Amino acid sequence: MERTLNNIYQAKKRIDKYIWKTPIEYSPVYSDLIGGEVYLKLENLQLTGSFKIRGVLNKVLGDNILNKEWVTASAGNHGKALAYTASLFKHKCTVYVPENAPETKKRAIKGYGAKLIEVKGTYDEAEEEAIKFASSTNSVYISPYNDPYIIYGQGTIALEIINDLPELDVVVIPVGGGGLASGIALAIKNIDKDIEIIGVQSKASPSMYNSLRAGKIVEVKLKKSIADGLHGNIEKDSITFDILKDMLDDIILVEEWRIEKHIAQLIKTHKQIIEGAAATTLAALDKYRNRFTGKRVCALLTGRNIDHTQITKIINRYCGD
Repeated sequence: MERTLNNIYQAKKRIDKYIWKTPIEYSPVYSDLIGGEVYLKLENLQLTGSFKIRGVLNKVLGDNILNKEWVTASAGNHGKALAYTASLFKHKCTVYVPENAPETKKRAIKGYGAKLIEVKGTYDEAEEEAIKFASSTNSVYISPYNDPYIIYGQGTIALEIINDLPELDVVVIPVGGGGLASGIALAIKNIDKDIEIIGVQSKASPSMYNSLRAGKIVEVKLKKSIADGLHGNIEKDSITFDILKDMLDDIILVEEWRIEKHIAQLIKTHKQIIEGAAATTLAALDKYRNRFTGKRVCALLTGRNIDHTQITKIINRYCGD
């Protein structure tokens, strides 16, 4: 895979007319928390409610796959983005999800007309079934992260960040399979290698964290997490591992209670709804605030697709007077 900025600029040209340029909002609350400057990149306001549409559109438009059926596995957001794109181009697609995927994401996938298949077990098992199905039907399996086109598409976020915040010290990014972090790291390190890229995972699903520390991709035991968008192990041949091994400055873990706390905090202070994966960056600013002191930080808020039942419980727990 080429690690050039040109591929990300090409992705931007392909997808620009289909997506929204999301705003960056200064946060007095989180700036005070760390003793620096914090800006929030609001990809939770993106089409389909997450950043995933960028990578999907770049894959579909760049890889000439309109002549085959599309198949994917997803915890929800990638599947929703693919389903939306399929409806846009009047194309067939099948989305495999773990049975415990959030209902709001499953409803949206079906609402766009995609075929939804729920798999008993974890995301890993849904991914395995989707890959088998794609192979047996001569369909195209579209990985949520392990694909250069997906990575370049996600990297377009970084071009917007750098344009709006030219003087920047740190970018904090949620990490699941690593497609988003890989794209942003590729873009930013090619523009300014001195900008720190810090990834964040939940302690309940530390696949990339453990793999980077082991120096190879390892399988981890997964626990239940509100950050469902980051949940799951990494494909054994994933190209994201080597990119992040070379380009990520650090990767850190945050606890479930802290993720929930900052979903509530953002509703309370910014009137923005985010899902668990997005809140990991805010949880990291809280937990490791001393390492960000005096710095100009961009925290990426990746999506808003959280079930209303979870929102209600979190508000009741954390937003009382």
